Amino acid sequence: MGFIDRIKKGLGFGKTIYVPDCTTKFKCPELYANYKKLIARTGIECLELDTHVCSGDVIIDSGFQDIFDEVRQKNLALFEKYNVTTIITNCPEAFKTFKEYYDIEVIHITQFLTKNMNTIGTMQGLGEIYFHDACSLPRQSMLTLEPRSILEHRGYTVKELPHHKEYTLSCGGYLLDHQPGIAKACAKQCIPPTVTSLVVASPRCYLHLKATLEGVDVKELSEVLV
Repeated sequence: MGFIDRIKKGLGFGKTIYVPDCTTKFKCPELYANYKKLIARTGIECLELDTHVCSGDVIIDSGFQDIFDEVRQKNLALFEKYNVTTIITNCPEAFKTFKEYYDIEVIHITQFLTKNMNTIGTMQGLGEIYFHDACSLPRQSMLTLEPRSILEHRGYTVKELPHHKEYTLSCGGYLLDHQPGIAKACAKQCIPPTVTSLVVASPRCYLHLKATLEGVDVKELSEVLV
């Protein structure tokens, strides 16, 4: 980075980018579009890079340190090229990985929307909805109040599952590709059969629970906000 760019970054002229995780961008393009709309409504300028940025969360969680280091260095070079100083992401795992392994400001979408709550419309009579905490959001990232506050502002009465916040149970999404039977059992264990309406703030949990749970209207957070 050149001398002038360093001065600009130091004075707060760095760029903010929205980084969807791989699942959101390639498997759930409708969620990707939703989050871009929600960010645009705030009026905050958010740069969109032509190159997809993967945090490398699955790589490092799988123990491939050398490969992760390569991904991280490529990302850091890209951030420096475009003077990126802030990342907004909707993925719990990407948020955790960027925060732990990258020297850059990272904002989870629920934090961002909580600070811009006035851009989320309020509706009456939306009724009750259960919220499922994705594993890393409450445990590693300590984000429990933000999604609930957003849902309540929107007009929902948030109901709690038996195991919630830092005591949440895994839905089994990470096991789906390797142990689908166990993954499905996990989903049914963490969501009681009495639940009929559920919202999650994780694209991986969303896809897994939507495909596994019968008789449950599963929504991803952005779907109830746009």
